[in-house]
Amino acid sequence: MTETVRDLKEKTGPQLTAAPVGTVLIGTPGGNFYLPRTAGATYSTYRDIRKDPTTALVRTLITSGIVSAGWSTEKDDDAPDDWRVFIQGQMKAVRAALVEAAVLGGVDFGWSPFEKCFRVEGGRIVIDKVKPLLQDITNIFVDARGNFTGFDQPWGQSVFVPFGDGRSAASRALLFPWRVEGTNWYGYPLLENVRDVFAKWTTAEEHAETFDEKVAGSRLVVYYPPGKTKVDGVDTPNETIAQTIIDTLDASGSVGVPTTVANYVDALDKRSTGWRIESIRDKGPAPVTLERLEYLDVLKVRGMGMPERTILHGAQEGAKAGSETAQTFAIRNLEAMASYVAKIVNAFLVDQLLTLNYGPDAKGRVYVVASPIQDETREFLADIAADVLKSQPSLADMDSIFDYVGIPKSADTVKPSPGEGETG
Repeated sequence: MTETVRDLKEKTGPQLTAAPVGTVLIGTPGGNFYLPRTAGATYSTYRDIRKDPTTALVRTLITSGIVSAGWSTEKDDDAPDDWRVFIQGQMKAVRAALVEAAVLGGVDFGWSPFEKCFRVEGGRIVIDKVKPLLQDITNIFVDARGNFTGFDQPWGQSVFVPFGDGRSAASRALLFPWRVEGTNWYGYPLLENVRDVFAKWTTAEEHAETFDEKVAGSRLVVYYPPGKTKVDGVDTPNETIAQTIIDTLDASGSVGVPTTVANYVDALDKRSTGWRIESIRDKGPAPVTLERLEYLDVLKVRGMGMPERTILHGAQEGAKAGSETAQTFAIRNLEAMASYVAKIVNAFLVDQLLTLNYGPDAKGRVYVVASPIQDETREFLADIAADVLKSQPSLADMDSIFDYVGIPKSADTVKPSPGEGETG
């Protein structure tokens, strides 16, 4: 074996696409380097995008699906059960808020920073809080190889929140980087996928409003006979009078009709004068504008990793097979995100608690597992089925519920069809 331990160690530096390391990283005391955020929009822009109704709906579906699924706490066969009970209690207290902030931070900004705070209680080191940090005022620091080393918040006196191997309470930084490329721990936000679409949708909506204001509504069409009409004692060409009426309408939306012309208009029922003013009402925005807005809404949903059939069109159109396929894809996507959150929590929070309280050998022997979202749905429907059986079974399609939940059907619970013990 000719290689030495030194030869086997990491040699490459930070993996960033923005610029060479020497011009991007600014040296800081302690061997840490400021990692600049060089890609994407401002946080203010992302906050504007997430106010969009379609985007807000997708954000809600993502977080509600993941948060509601919950965690189970499991252990290795030889691990004491009181370790599992301890971790279960610690995670129960922080899980919902932690998961929601971690997921939304990834959706909106590409990363979610937290500060882990501990206290001593009953002779154990327990979680005091897992404090979400605001991305706008938090910087990521790395070492010379690009490995994450902690957060810095330069408010007044700079505060550094260190990240370590999780063996001591001094390891305080908790980072959820989403869709990371290289060692750019700021990640890639889902909202970046819809930023351009959102801008186009806003422009299309502005055009639609302009159409509504300037085109939709009542318009006058002026018909006039050849020749001239006396206006204030002056022979005036009829086309000049008609053009004056049209120009006045374009300028102000209202029109003043000369008295002589008005008299002709009033006399239309009595004799034919050749003058006629008609009102035409438009019926709303051009169909192409509405179609474009709808198409851009579809792109927003797709850009955030969800099939639009499950959100925008599932109830109106779409065959059962296609709808079920889309729902399965959406569920699998959410389950992958939920598993990622659990993985980070195990590595940098659960293992830390185990090590601090039970020693280094406890690391990895108790862990949280994100519950399958589909199983949670089945449990919910199973509860409904049980309630329906106790009250009014005729109010629901029990066969469908039993098939989905997986409850075996028997002659006592399944209503016979006509010709099988019952007349139609």
